[in-house]
Amino acid sequence: MTTPPAPDLATLVARAKTGDAAAFAELYTLHRPTIRRVVYARMRHGARRDADDLIAETFTRAWANMPRFTWQGGGFAAWLTRIATNLVRDWHKAPHTRITEPCGDYTDVDSPDLTADPAERVCLAGDVEQLRAALGELTAMQQRCVDLRVYRERTIKETAEVLGMTEGAVKALFHRAVLGLRRVWEPDG
Repeated sequence: MTTPPAPDLATLVARAKTGDAAAFAELYTLHRPTIRRVVYARMRHGARRDADDLIAETFTRAWANMPRFTWQGGGFAAWLTRIATNLVRDWHKAPHTRITEPCGDYTDVDSPDLTADPAERVCLAGDVEQLRAALGELTAMQQRCVDLRVYRERTIKETAEVLGMTEGAVKALFHRAVLGLRRVWEPDG
């Protein structure tokens, strides 16, 4: 049994413009290596962990703007590259800070409601250093997202505006951050 040939790029783009997720998935598969190289080439060595977030955001924005895509000059790959380049440029302009004081003072240490969450257990136990270490394992974008969502109590929409991302991308970024914290905080399960 032979595999049928992949549709040409123009056909895939036309299908994706109409909302065909399978066509966009093929475009993603075709162009992800190129966009990855573009983003990694423009990131500082120590910040490369943020590159995956920027790559994901590139394709999130491309999917959201597919109906408006028009063939101009360099084509689809050039359009994706421009999106990625703009995201990296914005990333370089944004402040990247480490969260240094993640916990407030808690007086009701014995409250069972407060001890359910791992981050709250750390704060209540006074092990702020362990939480700092766990936060240090996150990318700068994930740290910023956690800072905005948890410590500054911003909504998804407000966080998306501050980070210059879509609400869906913020949800995904925050989810990955929580999973990362769980991996560090509860490595056995």
